[in-house]
Amino acid sequence: MIGYEPSKSLPTPTTFEFPFPPYQIQQDFMTNLYSVLENKQIGIFESPTGTGKSLSLTCGALKWLCDHEQLVNQQLSEDIDRLTEKIREEEKSNEVNWLDSQHEVILKKESLVNLRKILERLTVHEKEMVAIRDRRAKKSKVKYKNAKPNESTKAEDDGGEKDEADEFLIENYDDRGEEEDDETDEKKYPGVQIFFCSRTHSQLTQVVNAIKSTVYGKSIRVVSLASRQNYCINDSVRKLNSNSLINDRCLELQKQTTSQPTQISDGRATKKKKTEPARCGFYSRQTIENLRDESLADIMDIEDLVKESKLEKGCPYYSSRLAAKDAHVVMIPYQMLLHKRTRQQSGLNLTNSIVIIDEAHNLVDSLTSVYSAELTLVQLQAARDQLNAYKTKYSLRFSAKNLLKINQLIFVTKQLVKLLSSDTAKSSTRMVSGYDLMVEADFFNIKVNDILDFCEKTRLSQKVQGFSQKFGTNIVPTVVPTPKTDAKSFLKQLADKKLNKTQPKVDDKTSEITAELPKIGDPILSSSLRLLLKFLECLVENIDDGRVLLSYNTNANAKTKSSMKYVLLNPSGHFNDILKECRSVIVAGGTMQPISEFKNQLFASHSDRVRDFSFSHVVPKENVLPLVVSSGPSNTKFSFNFANRLNKEMLKDLSSTLRNVCNVVPGGVVCFFSSYDYLETFYSFLEEVKGLDDIKKKKQIFKEPRLSGQVEKMLSDYAAATRNKSSSGAILFSVVGGKLSEGMNFSDDLARCVIVIGMPYPNKNSPELVEKMAYLDRKFGSGSGAEYYENICLKSVNQCIGRAVRHINDYASVLLVDERYSQRKIIEKLPTWISNSLQCAGGFGAVQSSLVKFFKSKRT
Repeated sequence: MIGYEPSKSLPTPTTFEFPFPPYQIQQDFMTNLYSVLENKQIGIFESPTGTGKSLSLTCGALKWLCDHEQLVNQQLSEDIDRLTEKIREEEKSNEVNWLDSQHEVILKKESLVNLRKILERLTVHEKEMVAIRDRRAKKSKVKYKNAKPNESTKAEDDGGEKDEADEFLIENYDDRGEEEDDETDEKKYPGVQIFFCSRTHSQLTQVVNAIKSTVYGKSIRVVSLASRQNYCINDSVRKLNSNSLINDRCLELQKQTTSQPTQISDGRATKKKKTEPARCGFYSRQTIENLRDESLADIMDIEDLVKESKLEKGCPYYSSRLAAKDAHVVMIPYQMLLHKRTRQQSGLNLTNSIVIIDEAHNLVDSLTSVYSAELTLVQLQAARDQLNAYKTKYSLRFSAKNLLKINQLIFVTKQLVKLLSSDTAKSSTRMVSGYDLMVEADFFNIKVNDILDFCEKTRLSQKVQGFSQKFGTNIVPTVVPTPKTDAKSFLKQLADKKLNKTQPKVDDKTSEITAELPKIGDPILSSSLRLLLKFLECLVENIDDGRVLLSYNTNANAKTKSSMKYVLLNPSGHFNDILKECRSVIVAGGTMQPISEFKNQLFASHSDRVRDFSFSHVVPKENVLPLVVSSGPSNTKFSFNFANRLNKEMLKDLSSTLRNVCNVVPGGVVCFFSSYDYLETFYSFLEEVKGLDDIKKKKQIFKEPRLSGQVEKMLSDYAAATRNKSSSGAILFSVVGGKLSEGMNFSDDLARCVIVIGMPYPNKNSPELVEKMAYLDRKFGSGSGAEYYENICLKSVNQCIGRAVRHINDYASVLLVDERYSQRKIIEKLPTWISNSLQCAGGFGAVQSSLVKFFKSKRT
């Protein structure tokens, strides 16, 4: 509650309105979640897939929210009554120290006024919400009877087309700060909001449906936010494909334009300029407010709101943003939460809110990705040429400020091109700080933040992208001369026209470089300026937070392959903004181990608020058989490190191990290798020693394809083979970190056994990894970098393990094939439901015996 926090604490309840009797781990999950929220803490929750994690999250959080609102209303009334009575008593009393007494009364009266304002806001807001629901309940559906939601949604008043040149001209830049809207807080829902975040919109839709299935769905207001690309229903805008172009066109169509065409004189004749497009037909205040009421009255996901918007002929993008201010729960994707500028542009106010991040196992990597940027030399050259062409076209029409900022941006771009084009580089890669890069490129004295502010306010990147796609970079300057009637001027005009026909005026340097570049219509090159601005945005962050990796290629095509990449080293710097604003933050996932990574890299400055919970699986212990396989049937030690992984004896024993496993395990076996290259190496070895033929006698063999387009058919064929009663199943060779290691559901016969071969450590000589490890050693002490290196490996392994055992009646074995898995420090970083029952068998005979007993018990 803004401006008010109850002094009383909520007792932890025993029931949470779960839609069915909860398992004990679900009850424990909700109980601990409730406590974390009440105490304004940071919670790390690990609950395996299949345990109802999302439903536990929503029921636990919504139960707390409802109880909190009830407590606020109750205690506000009590505090007002108590304060009123106290003031009355003190005014009647005859204190000796009258002055002090009156001062106390005045302070109490001020507090009373504030409390009454808060209560009034609450009451008024609640009445508004009740009125919205009543209107929705009474609304007749008859008008929708003949509606066709799938019909064309082109706005009726799109109007004529713009002049081709003026369409991309930026407006004059005003560098004064924008006035803040004092009414923002007054219009916002006055209670605690929950921002529920996940990686994809489909995952958020599942959570929305989960809320609908509970009793909370009848009273809780839920709104889903998404980009214009997801929400736009204007056909003429949606067809632009590019998100940046859709954003730009949307903003353009909001502007009021005159219907009268302007006239332009070229010195000889007068011609009419085409009228600009009218406002978007879906951008109507009334319909947007109607849609807001609809989405607050009924819980809708993105698809529901789009469908409703087509019926109402209103904009779902702006109605959802308007509705979010009054929602109890706001559903948002990762990018919208984690990126500060996107958060601000979306109007998200996290003050005193609760943030729940589901599927958070990759949260650190996602933060690093959001605040990292890479530019190739070709993209830099394209950005430079696009800016030059844009400036050439409009230079005579720019204001002084616009021209100055564009010139500065062109200078910065040229300097970066020069730095990356340098033939004097002594090594293929080198790492520098952001400031060192600016010094070396000689633009350290330019205020890059001012350039970025200019680009954002004028939407320069969108304008230049659209301009480049339409006109390219070979541009003749457009001049609008003042008409002259004297003979000398007339003869000069004729001479200029003749010259323009034979030799157009083009910047020599620009045309020379453009000839060497790929076609500028290429989507990657047309958005080069946007990528450049993202790189500059990263560059001006805290100097110690990141480094720039400069990569030079020494072969003949070096200039087309050189690149610069900003690498974020300290993601906590960006996440701290969220932690400071929010009341409480919850991160949850099926495999959150190793939890130490979250504590060290995200929550180190708030360690006193952090609580972590790791829950067991709903599946009974006897339904999971995790084993460390340290050696094969020939007693060859399994250690798939870089030096030993091509050992022929070890590969031969691995082949024998897989053959024996296939003889025992029914249904499907999913086998994960450390990389595509190593999978191919082992597969070739199997072909060479006829190992494939031995495996095929028991199971059909499938291999994860490198191309995404081939995955769906392969999975379909694999599923059919595992369920074929006339065969003994199939084996799938897959890759750790590949297309099948995350988000896939290998339940039941699809994976009666999951095998992870080796430990998928990344390349320790990678410049980025070396710099990250060195940074962690400096910040957290020696050994922190090595632990991070180990955590990268174990996170990938844990994701692979989580593909099997997806519901309470499922069962499977998990084989970790490498002797290093028996180390205590490794076992501690595995999921709790695995580490608690992991068996480190002495030899392969013990492994085989355990597998036989396990699957024999499941047949009875």
